Amino acid sequence: MATKPQSEAKPTIVTMRYGDLEEVCRIERESFTSPWPWDAFTRSLEDPGSVGLVARDDTGVVGYVICWFFMDYMLVANLAVRSESRSSGWGSRLLEAALQVARQEGVREVLLDVRVSNLKAIRLYERFGFRVVGRRRHYYTRPVEDALVMMRQLP
Repeated sequence: MATKPQSEAKPTIVTMRYGDLEEVCRIERESFTSPWPWDAFTRSLEDPGSVGLVARDDTGVVGYVICWFFMDYMLVANLAVRSESRSSGWGSRLLEAALQVARQEGVREVLLDVRVSNLKAIRLYERFGFRVVGRRRHYYTRPVEDALVMMRQLP
């Protein structure tokens, strides 16, 4: 039986650049029923109160996270991993990198919204110490669904 060759490139997480947006938007479209448009990503890149990180390996962008900063809290606005790379730890690595940025910026609370049906993401966030603090009724479309508001305190 043939095996896939192991990647020679070390996986990395780096600051998102304009050159990443084609791959980021492709992952966005495959991940969400109401994907962000291209200009939402460009606005985030241009906003000094925002940070975007991409995970990449020798095949290109594997996933990304976008975070917005407001005073002493951070909102994880968007996180996705390409379909063939899910369940391989990339979501955890991206979330940990985002939390590291939050610590460096002196953030005290991290918030996010997640579909109530996205049990895999909810379990990921719970493993990182997030807890449900609220619910947004009919927050998502296609299909219409509630969002759980999750929060984590940072020391």
